[in-house]
Amino acid sequence: MLFISAISLNVQLYQHGLILNGGLGSVDAKIDKLGKRWDDIEYKVGLSLGYRLRFNKPEPKSFHYDWDVNVGVKGARVANWSRIAFSNEEFPDIDYRPAADYGGVSGGAAYHYASVGFTANYSLIKNFSAGLGVEPAYLFKADEIKNSFDVPVVAKIAYNLKFLEVGVYGKYGLVNVFAMDYMKSGKIREIQLSLFIPFRTK
Repeated sequence: MLFISAISLNVQLYQHGLILNGGLGSVDAKIDKLGKRWDDIEYKVGLSLGYRLRFNKPEPKSFHYDWDVNVGVKGARVANWSRIAFSNEEFPDIDYRPAADYGGVSGGAAYHYASVGFTANYSLIKNFSAGLGVEPAYLFKADEIKNSFDVPVVAKIAYNLKFLEVGVYGKYGLVNVFAMDYMKSGKIREIQLSLFIPFRTK
């Protein structure tokens, strides 16, 4: 719908080409670490490869619109923890008996996804722009995923070197993607470096 809306603004194809994204992030999780059990996800890295169509509006020339199609992977470490209580028999001297300790397992996990993003961008000064948009994404099935569909809000700044554009993206997921037994929510937050390599330049 966003793409159709952009086309209706009397825009024309200006550039198209390869786009590479990579960066770090976190999972905004509400975890009760004082409870008997909890789950935890530590976001490690996100990588994607995609293709961009860039449209501009003849007047005013300060605006351009990007439509991106991406496939990628999000890497994370998933842990499951439980509280281990110690008895008086194990530690007869109560002055040195620990009240509790925690044990569990953790391991790496990869979450593959596909996304379609749209941003509206405004040129602040020559070759330097800022943009806002959304990037609906579908995450392929994994055990820890409760909701496979996310809709991150995207904010970005970019500098165009004509044959290469370098951008920095902030992505704020709106959906609780990860919701395991002992984790109340899991929204993805990301910051990424983006390289746009146009195959056609007007």
